[in-house]
Amino acid sequence: MERHRILFDRLDASHMSGDETDGPKVKHSAKYRIVLAEWQSEAFRTFLWRIDTKYIEYWETPPRKRRVNGNGIRVRVLSANSRTERGSAPQRLWRNCYDEGWLGKLKDWQKELLDIVDEDYDFSMP
Repeated sequence: MERHRILFDRLDASHMSGDETDGPKVKHSAKYRIVLAEWQSEAFRTFLWRIDTKYIEYWETPPRKRRVNGNGIRVRVLSANSRTERGSAPQRLWRNCYDEGWLGKLKDWQKELLDIVDEDYDFSMP
């Protein structure tokens, strides 16, 4: 995961997919619908969701120690009711991080401001 630090150094929380509760009241073990960010490519989203899965596995059975008490993990699901929002696209990501359809809607000066790295990012994980 250390090799992905360069990517995460270019992101902040506003660049991730959001989530919303599945109802007006939050229950203890609520499920949250994923709110997609329009700018994210499918490959980038899949990569982030794989990291979420690894985090959940680690949280459930941390190596060399016992799981601590406290709030549980947030269960996030992609559903037919999941919305897509414009979101806030970060600058200086690799071209395969951005959705091609979204990029096609931008004006040239907007693409230029993104300062896109003209290479594909390697999303592979061990």
